[in-house]
Amino acid sequence: MRAAMLHGNGHLDSVRMGEIDAPTMGKDEILVRVRAAAINPADLKVVSGTDGGAFLHAQNFPTAFGFLAYSRSTRQGSFADLVVVTPDTVGDKPPNISHEEAAAAATAGSTALQALEDKGRLRSGHKVLVNGASGGVGSYAVQIASQLGAEVWGTASTAKADFVKSLGAARVIDYKTTPLANIDGKFDVVLDAASRSSFGEVSSILQPGGAPELFSISDLASEFDITHRTIRFYESKGLLTPHRLNGARIYSRRDRARLHIIVRAKGLGYTLDEAKGYLDLYGQPGERRIKQLEFSVAKSEQVIAELEAKRRQIDEKIEEVRLINQICKRKIAAKKRSKNGTRAV
Repeated sequence: MRAAMLHGNGHLDSVRMGEIDAPTMGKDEILVRVRAAAINPADLKVVSGTDGGAFLHAQNFPTAFGFLAYSRSTRQGSFADLVVVTPDTVGDKPPNISHEEAAAAATAGSTALQALEDKGRLRSGHKVLVNGASGGVGSYAVQIASQLGAEVWGTASTAKADFVKSLGAARVIDYKTTPLANIDGKFDVVLDAASRSSFGEVSSILQPGGAPELFSISDLASEFDITHRTIRFYESKGLLTPHRLNGARIYSRRDRARLHIIVRAKGLGYTLDEAKGYLDLYGQPGERRIKQLEFSVAKSEQVIAELEAKRRQIDEKIEEVRLINQICKRKIAAKKRSKNGTRAV
């Protein structure tokens, strides 16, 4: 079948049409004929090799363009005649929009909807700030938030202000002249569609009432004094499961709580497998919560037994060294007495 092929990192112009084998369906999969596909920021990072793109995709060339190695639901790029997917990842296209419009809306629109409704829990009467309101994700976010009944503010350049207002924004702030922390307002949700901010920067404009729902990798790295690479390593081991927003990693409060446990477990000498065994039960109610506590009891009793055994060994060693010390002292005293007696004679 025909496909837009990517043979290595480089410029977007390096993508060329080619021929690859048609995909075969596995169990509980469906075969989709592609009528249109859209390019998103994550795809451009794959081509250029920036922001981890080179590392993630180095072993996947050549490949059909539109493939993300970290995605658990795709095995082939969408820029091809056919693609295999699972039924839970597809939906019906509304009859009143074109295939091209549907393709352009899929990633950006879904990202905005998931961020606002699923993660941000935005509801009617809430007040939301969309940073990057004129972009792909941001423009959908403004419309979705408005449809949900929220009061929407957005940041954009002066040239895009009228466009953002036409989408439903009550107020548009020029990001070039007003930093987020200086915006005169309090918000229930702040969506950083531009991926240029952090919780630390916007915490002062969030409504009080609890911990933040979402964190960037920089937020967590700073809080726990670890590197971005360490966090990504924990992800590769299945210990953390961040979401993707416009190509950036977004972590939930659950991820933050899990990372807190991982860091503490490592400090106490637990292995990653032991930490994972505990985390697999983390946050579950009922019987699993009991198993979680039983795990902690068993592990703590094991540590206590190991420490007590070490203490006994240390006590025995101390007694042995103390005996050697006393013998040496007695020999020194005897030598001195013998030497003094010889002189007296």
